[in-house]
Amino acid sequence: MNDVLDAATDPGPFPVVVLLSHKPANPATRWSRDSWQVTGVVANSRTPAERPRLIRSSAEGDDYLWGGLALRLYPDEVESYYYNLLAREPALYVICSKDDQGALQPLRVSASFDEANAYLGGEGDVASVPMPPEIYRWLERYVLIHYAPEPRRQRRRDNWAEPS
Repeated sequence: MNDVLDAATDPGPFPVVVLLSHKPANPATRWSRDSWQVTGVVANSRTPAERPRLIRSSAEGDDYLWGGLALRLYPDEVESYYYNLLAREPALYVICSKDDQGALQPLRVSASFDEANAYLGGEGDVASVPMPPEIYRWLERYVLIHYAPEPRRQRRRDNWAEPS
């Protein structure tokens, strides 16, 4: 029983793979550019070492797996995780940078809206993708153990009848 509680208290990193989609520029259009998009995150116990790895190629574009990433949880972000789980569509946030050719390179995966928002304020690219069910359950266990909402406090009313 203690092993289960210890694992939930400090669950360690959750290995993930990011799915990327690349669409080449249309040569017939002068202003067209290559486009990169994060299309999802997959929970993965055996993350591929190489990155990126081409998984599908077609005339419309290419799809890649980007491995070697892990979702980590931090106690000071637990309130953000809680509100993420309550959202209509819980999400993971993939924080990326761009290389010299403009290709996306995932750097981190987070379940914290606050962390994603901090990167948006800087120079990072952040993509929001649906949270896989396995990660939802893993995150929910963590939040149930660590999150305790602050009790509501009743405001003191000023006495308007007495002059101050």
